Amino acid sequence: MEVVPVSAGYRVVLHTAEDVGGEHFRDLVEFPPLSQGDEEDFGLEIATTVEALDALAMAEEHTGAVRDRWVNQGLAQDEYLDFVRAGRLYQSRSPSCGYHPPTADVPSGDNADPALRDIAWEKLARHYEL
Repeated sequence: MEVVPVSAGYRVVLHTAEDVGGEHFRDLVEFPPLSQGDEEDFGLEIATTVEALDALAMAEEHTGAVRDRWVNQGLAQDEYLDFVRAGRLYQSRSPSCGYHPPTADVPSGDNADPALRDIAWEKLARHYEL
């Protein structure tokens, strides 16, 4: 997830990538996208807002993002390294974390937000990106 400031407010962008990194390769921008189809090079825009707090709320509502887990872009690689060193096990500080283990019940069809319907959720879950 990324919140990008733009002239009219903020864009909320979902990035999905294969987990191909490790201790010596953690440049998240260089990870290949999960879907070669509709996803743009810079992710899938989930929402646009005028206020920053509204952008965070949209990310939480549409993707399960957790407000106290956001980091600056430069720190995301360090967070990823911690994730790798922990054996790629997600450790939440809160029971309402944004990680949801893979299940057969993935957003699709009528039960998904229209912006999220074309994401390869099963493949995403296999690569530990949620």
